[in-house]
Amino acid sequence: MILLISDLHKTLESAEEAESVRWLLHVLDGLGPDVLVSAGDWGEAVTVDDFFQIASRVRLVTVYGNHENFPAVRSFVLRDGEVVEAGGFRIAGVNGLVCGGAEHCTPPGRFRRAVSRIGSVDLFVSHQPPSAPYPELEGDEAAELMTWALEKIRPRLHLGGHMTGGCFTYHDFGWGKHLRVDTSARHRCYAVLEGRTVTVYQRGVNRFISRILDTIMKFWIEVACSSVEEVADVIARALESKGCTVNVRWEQSFHFPQEYVRVDGVEVIDEPFGKFEIMAYFTVKKTLKKPDRCEVKAGYLVKVLEDRLNNPDSFAVSAAIKGMAEGLVNAVMREVFFSLT
Repeated sequence: MILLISDLHKTLESAEEAESVRWLLHVLDGLGPDVLVSAGDWGEAVTVDDFFQIASRVRLVTVYGNHENFPAVRSFVLRDGEVVEAGGFRIAGVNGLVCGGAEHCTPPGRFRRAVSRIGSVDLFVSHQPPSAPYPELEGDEAAELMTWALEKIRPRLHLGGHMTGGCFTYHDFGWGKHLRVDTSARHRCYAVLEGRTVTVYQRGVNRFISRILDTIMKFWIEVACSSVEEVADVIARALESKGCTVNVRWEQSFHFPQEYVRVDGVEVIDEPFGKFEIMAYFTVKKTLKKPDRCEVKAGYLVKVLEDRLNNPDSFAVSAAIKGMAEGLVNAVMREVFFSLT
């Protein structure tokens, strides 16, 4: 298990901020992770003793940010471009923000050289955020350089920091994911990476769950009925009531006397599970027989796409996601069934 944090911001400005490391130690004692990965900004009040207490409980992998007690943090950070093996993952990072002339800066030239040394890693950590998914950073040279670095390295997961705006930010680049968590006293958010699943918690409450890998859920409903048009219309309405976007198209069947209508729906599920796609395929089968009432069958299939490292864990699917898929299928099926009887 890997615990992911950023922007702890231990300061002496408030009692809660002063207790930030004590709070983190409590989380470590409760979860018992193998590795702690931080994207920096430990805070100006963090001490060497704080780091020793953390390191006595867990393997620490961290970069520094722009709000640090630098004499304390420098002995514990990754070197720019260094790759380590921890928790079954290859992890690399670059320190600070991409800039020049300040203690927290990594100049652009040094940044590019560090990135060129990294190669393929599972987890890349930086305090510097990329331009996506932050519209306010569009055109920012440092953020664009980080986006370039991520596209070059293509990690499965990028843990970033520095940005504000809620408990967490999650973005899918297509080839990998970006995650930011705000572990400061304001939000107390952190993420757990276990197997290939990332779960975000806020003060111990599950806020978000996602796979590092792409997950496609397919569920189907088959209806045998005499009126194909009616069934297609009912399914479309049922999907729309669930917030799905619906496309209906006719397909010719080679198995006379049946005709098919396929209704494809795509739904984005929000809290508490985060965002991911559900591909829904509904087949409406027309028969020459005229049953007294339509026969409805339903099911679902969850498939996790194989990742580029061909890890056997790629095909593990969490019970929470399975249960949600099954619940959505049953809800739509009931709506269709009752509308046709």
